[in-house]
Amino acid sequence: DNPRMRKSLAKGKKVKPLLRRDELKAFMKPDPRPRVRISVEGYDTWLPVDDVNKALVNLFSSCGEIINVTIPIDPQTSLVERRAFIILRGDDAEDKALQLNGSDVGGWKVLVQVTPEEDKETIRYEAALYDDLMYDRRFRFGVDVRGYDTSLPDDDVKSTLINHFSSCGNITIVLLGRKDRCAKIYFSQPDAEGKALKFNGSEVGGWKVTVRLVATVVNNPPYVPSHGRVIKHGYACPEHFVLLGREINKKVMAFKKSRGLA
Repeated sequence: DNPRMRKSLAKGKKVKPLLRRDELKAFMKPDPRPRVRISVEGYDTWLPVDDVNKALVNLFSSCGEIINVTIPIDPQTSLVERRAFIILRGDDAEDKALQLNGSDVGGWKVLVQVTPEEDKETIRYEAALYDDLMYDRRFRFGVDVRGYDTSLPDDDVKSTLINHFSSCGNITIVLLGRKDRCAKIYFSQPDAEGKALKFNGSEVGGWKVTVRLVATVVNNPPYVPSHGRVIKHGYACPEHFVLLGREINKKVMAFKKSRGLA
């Protein structure tokens, strides 16, 4: 999308094409050069994502054309994850990249491995699962509850919390995070969140609980694309994505196995 071109077209002006017909034909022609996807580890995960991206581009630019650099971000800590992925294209790009394995780059040792690219059907399937979560109305309004008796069985915890917060509104679902010992209680009405927050400091079975809002797709802005890259702009991953992420991963792995890809 080109703002200058869009403005000129709106005024009825002729706009010079960005590429001539022969240039466009050459641009659209499939590139016959081999491509490879590599994983890279060893960098400092406390570094900002832009610094990691710059270091990786500088390191692997000599191996071939860099098509894509993916640096996953942990939704719970907002830190870059320990492994990044790069897609390279060019003759001997794979060999050149593997030759950098074990080299020292500014105090960190590079670990390079070849990683197969995900097939398009798997990518579409995983995206569809997350789309379903994004638009699932059960997770539109919710609170985070901590401080309850975590030694109880999951069913007992859920029933106790449902009884305690049922006066706030219709509860759609309760998710438990065993790792961080918290519960996410979701409601169908937006005003239920405010009512639930008033229970902060109340006792549940003799235990004092803390209550706060959770990040949802309603109260939380999404990722904002900028110049073809994805950045954070006041964003926190919706918390049900984190709790249900493992379940989605299992479904994706089962999907890949059904197609003989894993």
